[in-house]
Amino acid sequence: MKTNSEYLHDYLSGRNIKTAWRNNLKSKLMKLVTWLEAEKTGVLEVGVRAAAAYAEYLGTRDLSKNTVCALLTAATRFYSDLFRRKLIPANPFLEIGKPRMDKLLPRHLLKPKELDEFLERLSHWDEEANLFHKLRRYRAHVLAEFLYSTGMRIGEAASVRIADVDLDRGRVRVTDSKSKKEKLCFLNEYAAAVLRIFLTRFRNYYAPVCERGRPAARIGDDHLFFAGEARLATSVSLVTAGLTRRHGYPHLTCHSFRHSFGYHMLKSGCDLRYIQTFLGHESLSSTQIYTKVDREDMREMLDQCHPRAFHRAAADGKAASL
Repeated sequence: MKTNSEYLHDYLSGRNIKTAWRNNLKSKLMKLVTWLEAEKTGVLEVGVRAAAAYAEYLGTRDLSKNTVCALLTAATRFYSDLFRRKLIPANPFLEIGKPRMDKLLPRHLLKPKELDEFLERLSHWDEEANLFHKLRRYRAHVLAEFLYSTGMRIGEAASVRIADVDLDRGRVRVTDSKSKKEKLCFLNEYAAAVLRIFLTRFRNYYAPVCERGRPAARIGDDHLFFAGEARLATSVSLVTAGLTRRHGYPHLTCHSFRHSFGYHMLKSGCDLRYIQTFLGHESLSSTQIYTKVDREDMREMLDQCHPRAFHRAAADGKAASL
């Protein structure tokens, strides 16, 4: 009979993933294997009680909720594979609850001025070497302005049709990808101007060549950006990754523009309830992640509001003169 480590090895060997991801998955599952060895339990002997006991054990360790969730998710997938191979009658980890993950603000959100600078660099699409890269970067420029103005998810942007866009009023109708309810998003003046140029001057020339000779869609397709969620996200990520490497920006994804929308609106004084409506959050708790402040904000607010802040500035001036 195989040992627990051998079952783990078989599972990892059958996963077609990058080495770094495999090592990360192995480190998570080794915690399970180590616990099973301590409990003198085989991998195939784990039932609902044992799965619940493992979850309880993780809860007693000095681990965050997110880490516990990640470890239990890895165990669930491991046992799903065992069930698929008909080595166990059911997946015991599907029967236990998981702690609710903390909602965290992304680590690397650009300040408004930094994002404005990044978007300005992105708009220089004509500096690319060939037509394909010019068009790909141009679409990334249009889409980035669209996402940052509306706060949409990339899947929602991919589903927008031309008929859903009212440039005169600066409005876009879209179906929320989570609640499946229709919501109204708004275009700022600059984003509306960028989108108007895209629709009137570039869109009809874009489809035939935007995917290295393979049309992204039929010319008559009424979807705004000619592509599905995965293709749009990949295309934009390739462009933004190149810019971030060349100019030293942190890693940005399509969802970064949505987070930036919420974070920057709040910093500018927008009421949290309005931001909740703009982003289509069902619960206000989802919007409250943007209220978390960083150390730079704390320093800036202290200097602005503390009655003796000017003394610190004066002291710094004296120190510099010494």
